[in-house]
Amino acid sequence: MDGRGSPVTYYEPQGAGAVAAPTKKHDNMFQAPKWRDVWAAVLFYIHFAAFIGISIFAFVKSPSLGAGDPSRSSLKLDGSAVRFLLIHLAAGVVTAISTTVLVLFGMYRSPEGMIHGAFIGSAVLYGVQAVALFYLNSTIGGVIFIIMAGLMILMYVLLRKRIAFSAIIMKTVVDVLRQYPRMLNVTAGSLVFSLFYLTFFISTQGWLTTIISATKSGEGGYLKFMLFYNVFSLFWTTQVIGNVVQTTIAGVYASYYFLHGTGQSMGHPTTASLKRAMSYSFGSICFGSLIVAMIQFVRYGLRHLFEKDSLAGMIIDCIIGIIEDLVEYFNYYAYTQIAIYGKSYIDAAKDTWNLIKTRGVDAILNDNLVGTCTGLCSLAIGFCSFFVVFLMSLLVYRQLPQVALLIGIIVAIVCLLIPMVCFEIVNAGTTATFVCLAEDPAALQRSKPELYREIISRYDQIAL
Repeated sequence: MDGRGSPVTYYEPQGAGAVAAPTKKHDNMFQAPKWRDVWAAVLFYIHFAAFIGISIFAFVKSPSLGAGDPSRSSLKLDGSAVRFLLIHLAAGVVTAISTTVLVLFGMYRSPEGMIHGAFIGSAVLYGVQAVALFYLNSTIGGVIFIIMAGLMILMYVLLRKRIAFSAIIMKTVVDVLRQYPRMLNVTAGSLVFSLFYLTFFISTQGWLTTIISATKSGEGGYLKFMLFYNVFSLFWTTQVIGNVVQTTIAGVYASYYFLHGTGQSMGHPTTASLKRAMSYSFGSICFGSLIVAMIQFVRYGLRHLFEKDSLAGMIIDCIIGIIEDLVEYFNYYAYTQIAIYGKSYIDAAKDTWNLIKTRGVDAILNDNLVGTCTGLCSLAIGFCSFFVVFLMSLLVYRQLPQVALLIGIIVAIVCLLIPMVCFEIVNAGTTATFVCLAEDPAALQRSKPELYREIISRYDQIAL
């Protein structure tokens, strides 16, 4: 325990592949936290300070600032227009929140049915898209979506026996979310901060572009360097924001897995986990995020070197994209190791590699089953918001179908953020719970024996 009575969920690591015996491992898991990969955190702060400096420079030097043309007409919205937009947005948000709550309730009450329905629904959705494309005389697109529908059906047939295990994990994850709803504050806060940061980034790039356009030909090379530097900063910063959330959520689920049911106080696990992610483990998060950001930046640079329709460029971009996805997936598990054990990034990466070698297929399939469910549910929630707003605009406010369609699409895109915030917790919690279960099933047997027996009845590979 730390000085405030909050649990410090750093646990003594167990070698990958080792048999989890009923030792006193849980008695030694409250280790004093250590600062990890401090150099990466310092480098991140320096780089971000440089980005702020560039933004201030661009703001001051941009010739268009404060020089608005009074003869130009500006967009003005009267009270009725604002009220019209707010009513439609409110209707979409209420619909999204209501359907998200219903989906979470369904994940808790009937997780197997939700996963089965997600696979069947995905196949049907691909089939409908294929028919629509054929109707629009897009034969290639139709064939592609027919193939995707067939692959979804094939995957469903092959993975049906594994759905029961993933359903138990998903039900447990949703139950923890019900007990610790403050995790929603973390994801929602990161979303607000990301939107603010992206607005600031876009403004900075616009100011720099304005300065470059006003600079004589052959000059301003340093300005172009600033543009590229800001792009790299975008990649790194957005990675760090997302990974702080992932690490925080993983820490909460680790606290639940190891402590809940043992009689030890849980304190405020969300707050404690966020503090660790933003302090002791922040350097490790920055380290792993830097690797992905560098890959993304290389991919971005190569896109500018090759012609738009270059075959070589498309192949290289595809290869680097696959590498990027693999590293991001690898890091997802590494951050879970960091949240649980407080490891440095290198140590977490080594243990993640050992975990993947022993449990890789199971981890991928488990993530795929839950991810397919949350992904389709997000689309369904977005469609519900669109449908409600579209009908309201068309029938109540008597708007033209084209106007109602546009308003519905815009509101639906905004409302998609609501299920994304909730389901990010479900996805991260699923990964964290699987890692805890794979590395120390004995802890679950001690703290929650009924859940342990239910899991081994469907996934006997973790039995002691």
